[in-house]
Amino acid sequence: MNKNALARRAAGLAEQRGPGALRLEIARPWISPSGPKAHRQTTLVLRLARSGMVEFVLTRIAPDCRVAGRFRVAGRAGLNRVRFGGRIGGRLLPAGTYRVTAQRVGPHGGAPVRVGLVIVGRPNPLPAEIAAAHASNVCAAVDRTRESLASGPGAGSGLRPSARNSESTFARAGGVLGAQFSKAAEVVRAVPLFLFVVLALAIVLLGLAVLPSRAASNLRLQALLAYHRELVALAGTITLIGVAITYVIW
Repeated sequence: MNKNALARRAAGLAEQRGPGALRLEIARPWISPSGPKAHRQTTLVLRLARSGMVEFVLTRIAPDCRVAGRFRVAGRAGLNRVRFGGRIGGRLLPAGTYRVTAQRVGPHGGAPVRVGLVIVGRPNPLPAEIAAAHASNVCAAVDRTRESLASGPGAGSGLRPSARNSESTFARAGGVLGAQFSKAAEVVRAVPLFLFVVLALAIVLLGLAVLPSRAASNLRLQALLAYHRELVALAGTITLIGVAITYVIW
């Protein structure tokens, strides 16, 4: 299979025939937040049998399974080109594998059509890495697990399915998607602001404890370090331990 055929297959060309037919293609099945301008955006090619509003829903299917955002476009009959740069409402989407679903808005919207899109973590990814990323789908693993639980002996027990196997497959894609970075960034955003403030205080106190007295900027600070250095070090240590304990139990 040549590269064009692989890219076409990875992009997930979708087509729905009928009176309100939608056809959706994607110019490039991956984009990058950095690198050449041409790599930082792609074009969603939408063909409509008649004009109307179309809603796009982006679902991140790896390394996790969640709806990332949605937007609407007023389409005209015929060919429509929608440029997409990885942002929804001004928010840059994190690296990952996404499913882009388009559907007409209204009571007779018809069946949705879908294509695949990868937002990579670095420029110039290898074709094999893009193909591996497109093959990752945590949502499919979760759905299969739910079906198994529903039909198995543990049906109705309230157990939550695990997508560990799909996540490990996703992680083997050479780090293209920057999944580890994305998870780390999400963890940092979850930490309350006051913990960063207290952590900074602990660092300042510990820094003062090791600061030579003659390097102090004024006499009062020199006197503090000369007579109470141990207390400053103790206060810094206690503060740092408190931050660690608070983070663990938060």
